[in-house]
Amino acid sequence: PRQPDLFSLADADQLRSILAAAGFHDIDIHAHNDAVVTREPDIPRIVAARTHIGPVAELLRTADADTTARVHEAITGALRARLDDGSLRLTRGTLLVAATA
Repeated sequence: PRQPDLFSLADADQLRSILAAAGFHDIDIHAHNDAVVTREPDIPRIVAARTHIGPVAELLRTADADTTARVHEAITGALRARLDDGSLRLTRGTLLVAATA
């Protein structure tokens, strides 16, 4: 089985398997995407989050300071390029789950 992490429940099939093994039934899982709108001053916080959790953080775990700084700059630049009148619109995805115990 996959090691638990912040994204270990992001795979619908794995989530369904875990719930079924725990005794849940009538498991209904739907992917849901929407947008989050934030402001330009939030960009440093977003970059920090993206580089401290998840796949980018895993890649940076053994990176030197120069590489880490370049990654921060690249993510910051990519986010700033998406600014529209000071607002940043980001897409997020989640799984909505209903099950019966």
